[in-house]
Amino acid sequence: MPPKTADSAGGDQPTLIGELKFSPREFKEMDQLAKDFTSSKFKSKTSIERNNIVNKALLDLIMKRPKNCFVLNEVTNYMQFVSVNNILDGSYNQTAFERWLNQHSGLSYEENREIRGKIVGKFIPRDEYQIYFPVAHNKVYNNSHAVTAHNPPDLDSTTASFIGWMDAFACRVGGAMTIWNLPQGQPGPIISKLFLDIYGEAVFKRIAKSKAMISPVAMDLLRQNRFIKVQGESNIRDFQHKRFANHIVLVDDNGYYVGDWRVSDVDAVGRIQRLLNICLNILEKQVVQRLTAILSKRRIEKVEIQDFLNSIFKQKIPEHGMLLHRFSSKDYEQLDAYLKKVLGVKEGCQAMMENFFDRMDDMAYTNFNHFVEELNKLIDEDLYDPDKCLIHESHTIFKILNEAYSSLIESTKKSRSYFDRLDIAMGIKKVVLGYEPSYLTTKAEFNEVLEKMKDYGHITVCYPDKQDKLIPVGVIHREDLENPIQGTVTLRDFCNYDEIKVAKSIQVISAIDHHKSTMSSTTCMTLTVADVQSANVLVAEKAFIINDAYGTRGQSIESIDEQLKELNAQESTPYQMRLIEKLIRKKQAVHRSESNFFISPEREMQEYIFFLNAIIDDTDLLSKSGWRDILCVAELINRIKSILAEKEVEVLDISHYPRSPRYLKQAIREVLVNKDSYSFYKGIYDHREKVVDTWMMDPNYRFRCFEDRKIQNETCAVSQLKFFPRNRDAFISSRDVLLKDWFKIKSMVRTKSPEVDFFLHMTSTIPGAKEAYDGTMKSDGEEDEIWLSVNYDSDQSTSRFRQFLDFIKVSPKYSQIKLHLSIEGPAGDGRDLLSSIIRVTVPHMKCDFVEETDIPEPIVVFKFTQGTMNSRKADITPFLPT
Repeated sequence: MPPKTADSAGGDQPTLIGELKFSPREFKEMDQLAKDFTSSKFKSKTSIERNNIVNKALLDLIMKRPKNCFVLNEVTNYMQFVSVNNILDGSYNQTAFERWLNQHSGLSYEENREIRGKIVGKFIPRDEYQIYFPVAHNKVYNNSHAVTAHNPPDLDSTTASFIGWMDAFACRVGGAMTIWNLPQGQPGPIISKLFLDIYGEAVFKRIAKSKAMISPVAMDLLRQNRFIKVQGESNIRDFQHKRFANHIVLVDDNGYYVGDWRVSDVDAVGRIQRLLNICLNILEKQVVQRLTAILSKRRIEKVEIQDFLNSIFKQKIPEHGMLLHRFSSKDYEQLDAYLKKVLGVKEGCQAMMENFFDRMDDMAYTNFNHFVEELNKLIDEDLYDPDKCLIHESHTIFKILNEAYSSLIESTKKSRSYFDRLDIAMGIKKVVLGYEPSYLTTKAEFNEVLEKMKDYGHITVCYPDKQDKLIPVGVIHREDLENPIQGTVTLRDFCNYDEIKVAKSIQVISAIDHHKSTMSSTTCMTLTVADVQSANVLVAEKAFIINDAYGTRGQSIESIDEQLKELNAQESTPYQMRLIEKLIRKKQAVHRSESNFFISPEREMQEYIFFLNAIIDDTDLLSKSGWRDILCVAELINRIKSILAEKEVEVLDISHYPRSPRYLKQAIREVLVNKDSYSFYKGIYDHREKVVDTWMMDPNYRFRCFEDRKIQNETCAVSQLKFFPRNRDAFISSRDVLLKDWFKIKSMVRTKSPEVDFFLHMTSTIPGAKEAYDGTMKSDGEEDEIWLSVNYDSDQSTSRFRQFLDFIKVSPKYSQIKLHLSIEGPAGDGRDLLSSIIRVTVPHMKCDFVEETDIPEPIVVFKFTQGTMNSRKADITPFLPT
């Protein structure tokens, strides 16, 4: 159930929905975890070990929570604690945990979804999500899936995309991460208030991303399949690349990345290894051939044996006399580098065999020196007569030879096995062949991925820790990059490519919009477009369907039966029948919940609170509502009240009004004066009035007056500032300063987007809570304004100004509004040009001149009675020039 308000008597639930209070929460185990994570023992672990511990701890916390829970609040604050306290090397966020959950938790697909369900408070059959996403037949899309708001995001888009992210995360639409994208990061205080009240800043810092373009990065593309991590002692002869399929990565003892071992490395490195193996093979032959040649003589002097031993032990590793015709100068150089830089034989090819034997015995645990000792027995005094000639005692001599040769063969075998270690092979690859490790970081953009892949079949993706040590997190395979679709995206509150950039490799598969749509797709989309004022009306309607099927709103089968009994005993009325219908659905949902599916009552409550907040905002406190909008608002209020009451109730009924324009205002009025409705929107709008006052009066926040800005038709920058009657004094006192600040914003936009040459800013007075409740909107002769600026040096820009005037000249709405037109700013060519265009295009409009030398150039100002125009979508967008 939702948390109870702190100031309710006796801890009871609030009586009005506006009294409902949420607050950020944390797991009850956090105190102990905080001690564990900040202990010296934990800090002494490697970044890889700490990462696994933190993720496993979070998974355990979620698994311990009962079915029907909703722990997104606790999860985000866990992530915030880990990040703020530098528990890991870098920030810890939702995508980091999701990657670990997918790749390292060991959970099955459905177990994974159950964990997701607990996080977002909704676990239902995956097929049910077809209402939002095209996931029929268990379709899972390649790589990551993003749910994005438009740019810049308003409250409608922010809310719809957040709920969309929760649904996509629970559904597991994509095979990798599920991303909530807010293109400009954490929004301002008006949009973010409810989010901050419920979750705190953690929801924006740990869940949301801020990408101006939806495009894949390396983290979205990586895989764990066919990704094999091995350590240096592994033998390269044991690896099975399986026709380029497997990707083998060398890691050190702590799991950090060293390099890649590819199929293409086998021959290149093997050729250099063979050079040394040839030398050892020749050594074996020399021992046998030369010694048997000596022993075949009748008379063998000790000095001859001594010379033989010296020639064997003192010779250079590649003996020139025998190898000159075999090794090229390049071979000799590479063998020399191999010996010096990889095996640590300081003299390289100039080293004597006995020095090489010492080095190998130390490094490879061979027994070459035993071979030397055994051969040196051939010069023992006991084997020679007084004339220093070898006494032919064949069994003794052959016993020495057998032991020595066996030791040589065994040591050579051990050395070759040592040479085949992966760390030795990687040393050859790096310092002899000069091939530096080629890897990608997790944030590498798609173009960098393609560039670094080059001719490779696969490439490692790494994450650098605080010491810049590389943690290998996965592999990208070439065949995966050949797929033209490298990720998917869901759009909320828009359905076109004008309001956020989407890379060609990203496929739009889902959209909910209440604007014009210009979307095309070569694959199936789940698309919902309707003529409503707020996109959240459409999202809410879909949520009703899902929630009614699987949500019980905290009611038991016993309480449902009791309510049905009471209602059936009453006289049949439309009200009674609606409640009975809802209770029957709840009874069915209770039975479905027995199959392990659930929707948390708190999740359902939060959804409705978010929807109601966004719809009230986008309809300017219902002043721009249609019937579908207002019916949705009434349903939301009744559902919230039912969850609070833990039974089905209706506190707002507008069903008796005929659905015609004539009765719409009456229905809106009934919603506005409803005590639950008023308790909700009053708190919201009181806060907004204070925020807008701060924006206007405080120079540190004045830029926020222009942050609700959209680039439309590619060349038009249109911003809007909505304020309330009680903000009027602040606007009047700061108007001139705001105008100058608008010019600064205009300059910044021009610098970033030179193609934009038509600038419009609209100030709109909308009803505050008091005005909405009282049903009044006192104008007192006050006026709202439109500021318009063009580039006087551009024929295209001035032509756009003419088009705009032509459009509004024929508009029925503009013809009904008494516009006061003026040109403000310094006299000169610019003002003369504007005046000429106005005089020719709209000769019936009187144009005044206002000398204002504090602004750099003249602008056109339209003034009109406050409240008569407040919709950018309806009053400005249709008239923008192309």
